[in-house]
Amino acid sequence: MRKVVPAEYSLFQAADLCCTLALLAAKIQKGGLSKSEEVFFSTPKQNAARAMKKGYLSLLEKRSFSG
Repeated sequence: MRKVVPAEYSLFQAADLCCTLALLAAKIQKGGLSKSEEVFFSTPKQNAARAMKKGYLSLLEKRSFSG
């Protein structure tokens, strides 16, 4: 495992966020989020899956490098 130097830390955080969101998107497609994920991402008006798709995943798709 390679250590992250401070100059690369922001890039590392961005990559980690993208990978985490991609894994959560796969969990939504395969069967659903865990109870703690549901609580964390849900809003008073939307369930967690819809809130994630609208707030995080759509933005990630727009910014994706793969065409």
